[in-house]
Amino acid sequence: MSVAIDPRAASSTILAGPTDLVGDEIVPISLVEVDGITVGVPRLMPGAAEWATVRATEASADAYREAALGQLDRRGQIPCVDISAAVNFRLNAGTAVASAAVGFEAYANFHLDRLSAQTAADAAERPLNERYAEELPALFGVDPPTQEDWWPAFRRVQSLAALQRHAVERPSTKNGLVGEKSLSQRFYDREYAGAAETMLAAFEYFTPDWISDDRQAALRALTDQRT
Repeated sequence: MSVAIDPRAASSTILAGPTDLVGDEIVPISLVEVDGITVGVPRLMPGAAEWATVRATEASADAYREAALGQLDRRGQIPCVDISAAVNFRLNAGTAVASAAVGFEAYANFHLDRLSAQTAADAAERPLNERYAEELPALFGVDPPTQEDWWPAFRRVQSLAALQRHAVERPSTKNGLVGEKSLSQRFYDREYAGAAETMLAAFEYFTPDWISDDRQAALRALTDQRT
């Protein structure tokens, strides 16, 4: 993969055609209007940027969780965590599950857009788990992934993202989650963990090498540089 192309952008290698172009990478564009001028903007690789974000924020959440719990203030009856570390933990854990859900959505909708406009629009209205269990398997001609090892984690991340998106703090039950807990309790129980790995597993099930090793390495380097 060319280092000149941002790994978060969609790209493909030219395999046939003029010899001076074969082997080059091209980036598909969308057209937008800016100040009366039509410009081309790069399309994102569905799920790639989100995967990089999830990977980074998962690691940050773990680090902040350890810091928060390692600096307990025991002056009162109830030990309290370090405020700054706890806030950063919560922000990173929430970002991890929310970004994972966006990545799952981006991947599913990108492929389902290959269907007729009305069929794709109808599919987009279905819950995420139904698109992955029914719509995508039908499109790719594979078995539903509901018995795959990554499926429970997929459902867990989906439900955590819904609680995060709607800011549901009260103890609650939800499909894909175990027990009745507050969102804070679920985060401190590290239910966000494994979201990045689950994204790769889901993408790989339908489209092997969707985020190639080279792209993963470039995304890691880019994210680590920014953080």
